[in-house]
Amino acid sequence: MKITVRSQLIIFATLITCVVVTGVIVYTLYFGKIHKLSAYTNNSLHTNNVLAHSIVNPLYFSDLKSLKNQMSYALFNPNMMCAVIRDASYSIIAEASQSGFADCPEDVYQLSGEFQTKVPAIVRNDDGLFIWQVIMMPNNELVGYLLVGFTLEHIEQSISNDLRAYLLLTVLSLIIALLFAYMFSRFFSQPLTHMVQVSQDIGRGVLNSRVTAMRNDEIGDLCNAINTMAENLKKVTVSKDYLNTVINSLGEMLFVIDNKLNVRQVNAQVIDVLGYSQEELQVKSLPSLFASADFAMIADNEILDYLESDVIEITLQSKLNKVVPILLSTCQLSSEKEGLHGYVCIARDITERKLAEEQLQQYNTELTLSNQALKIAQDQLIHSAKMASMGEITAGLAHEINQPLGAIQLNAELIQVIATEEENINPEELAEIYNKIHRQINRIKRIVQHLKTFSRDDKVVEFNETDVVGLIEDSLVLFLQRFRLNKIKLIKDISLDMPKVECNRIQIEQVLTNLLTNAEHAVANSVEKVIQLRAYSKDGYIAIDVEDNGCGIPDEHLNKIFDPFFTTKQVGEGTGLGMSISYGIVQSHKGKLTVRSKLNKGTIFTLLLPIKQNHQIQSDEVVRLQGESR
Repeated sequence: MKITVRSQLIIFATLITCVVVTGVIVYTLYFGKIHKLSAYTNNSLHTNNVLAHSIVNPLYFSDLKSLKNQMSYALFNPNMMCAVIRDASYSIIAEASQSGFADCPEDVYQLSGEFQTKVPAIVRNDDGLFIWQVIMMPNNELVGYLLVGFTLEHIEQSISNDLRAYLLLTVLSLIIALLFAYMFSRFFSQPLTHMVQVSQDIGRGVLNSRVTAMRNDEIGDLCNAINTMAENLKKVTVSKDYLNTVINSLGEMLFVIDNKLNVRQVNAQVIDVLGYSQEELQVKSLPSLFASADFAMIADNEILDYLESDVIEITLQSKLNKVVPILLSTCQLSSEKEGLHGYVCIARDITERKLAEEQLQQYNTELTLSNQALKIAQDQLIHSAKMASMGEITAGLAHEINQPLGAIQLNAELIQVIATEEENINPEELAEIYNKIHRQINRIKRIVQHLKTFSRDDKVVEFNETDVVGLIEDSLVLFLQRFRLNKIKLIKDISLDMPKVECNRIQIEQVLTNLLTNAEHAVANSVEKVIQLRAYSKDGYIAIDVEDNGCGIPDEHLNKIFDPFFTTKQVGEGTGLGMSISYGIVQSHKGKLTVRSKLNKGTIFTLLLPIKQNHQIQSDEVVRLQGESR
């Protein structure tokens, strides 16, 4: 059921009035009753006190006549209902009641016996208001008791009169509220009704209809807003020809189809792309325009679901059998009265995009091939740099091998002398000579094996747990003899509890070889040639320092030291790739390779490697480590 604004205002005003008036009445009656009872009780106490003082002496002297006279005078008070006087032994010696009222009830007698204080005690019940007081002489001698009862009838009558007056006030207030609400609601409902009528006219297309706005409040603002809306609608409402012009100006193809997917309208872009006329297209269905391959993939009962699913990529076939790739989006064409009565399809020609994608795919293929070739070249370059490093360190290899060979030759000649000249051959002596030859052969074997491993060209880089101490010792195999020949002092400070690290052993050995070779070259002209090699672990990574006291690196060269082909050596003495390749190897191990140097004082290269490859070394760890290693 529809409730008008006018009715809502009347109901609201009536409810508010009822709530307010009811609250005022309840409040007034409650506190009025309390006030009247309080005033009545005070008056009754005063009457009781007067009577109590007047009967002190007669009661003390047992003057019954005087007592009765005092009680008779007190009963002239119309509010007094009854009175009872008791002596000190609690015996009734005088009592009286107002004409038309009963004597004081027994239960009040019983209650009164409970009060034995000098202060008057008040008892109020359904029968009335009763005051019990102990009668004493000035010297506090007990002489008797006084019980006085007062009626409450006139109080109740006064409260009833107030209630009737307030009820009458409530009725009058409701009548006034209804009249006021009626007039006030009419003040609001009339313009609202007029606005509804004008809005309905505008909805029917009567755009010249206007609301008369004669008020300077929110309703007047609403009237002006409706008039402004009508003006704007009149401006933006366009003719069918104008709408067709807009549709034909679209850069994308537009199809309007019915529920059976038959084409009802298209724009000029469809005619230009597909080559059909408007009349030819209006006798076709949208699926019949799909390329045969796309149409065959879709069942008849699934075409609508397929079209409405999302933006789909499909191909159309033109009148000249040209395949046109498009992005097709479909939305329903519906209204409240007619419901669903068709679809609007927007098709974007993506021929140029498809060509660009094919070209991009070709570029990606070429780029992949280039990356593969670059990877092969990089591997070859690393291997070449490795061979170059090995070429440098094999300069003293002849002496490294000749020394154990000389020892083998000497011991072999000794065996020959023993075999030819001595008649009794001592087996223990021969065993000792054999052990010396065996140790020298193992020394040569180790050198050759290390050269073979170091020069191996690994096609697949594998990471394995590697003993860092063993890796460092293997890297020094080809340097120890050269250092002795060149009078280079090697100081090793390698922690014995170094953990195993996940790395490619050959690549890290190549990095150490490059660092040791650079250190050897740096101290070539120093008076005291010292190379320090430190290795330790901390916080999930291992660190290897290669420090020399050589010539140092100028500040302007420090930021170029890891650049490819950068070298400070003479032409023909270096490729400039050693440090660059080493930096790339360390990066591939998620590590860091840093350099610090002071001219004419020396250089420190620090190699940081994570113990596990899932740990990434942060820059602050490098800075902290460099500070500690100083």
